[in-house]
Amino acid sequence: MPAYSSKAQPNLDAIAEGVFSSETIRDWLIAGTSAEARYRGADILFDEQRNKRWQKGQMK
Repeated sequence: MPAYSSKAQPNLDAIAEGVFSSETIRDWLIAGTSAEARYRGADILFDEQRNKRWQKGQMK
């Protein structure tokens, strides 16, 4: 069974793509939170995280 329904997955993929590809979207998501001051303008570490997690094998 998939983690999310086939109806939800395309929307979740679109949100994730926006977060990974746009600093503006990331900044908007954290605006007004306690994380804003520390992380506004931060780069994503997706590739670094994937490399670390996939040392023993590829994850789903």
